[in-house]
Amino acid sequence: MTSPVVKLLHTNSGHSVPDKPSWHRAFAQGVCYLIPSDCPLERDIHLLGRMLFHVPPLCKLNPFYDQLMRLRFWALTYLEQA
Repeated sequence: MTSPVVKLLHTNSGHSVPDKPSWHRAFAQGVCYLIPSDCPLERDIHLLGRMLFHVPPLCKLNPFYDQLMRLRFWALTYLEQA
């Protein structure tokens, strides 16, 4: 069973914003608010003023990362055009 996000992303194979009634301005703003533009898991771990290690961004390993970024891009494009 596929998720609603995957169905939404696969309904439009082009790069344009889908013309659907569910794409209202508030929905697009909510998508942009909920999906960060960069990976929130990247961190530098400090102890007593010294950096112990760096945790690299692991979002690229997530299989849904590209789909979420595409959804965020469509929402930003919609807001720009509206």
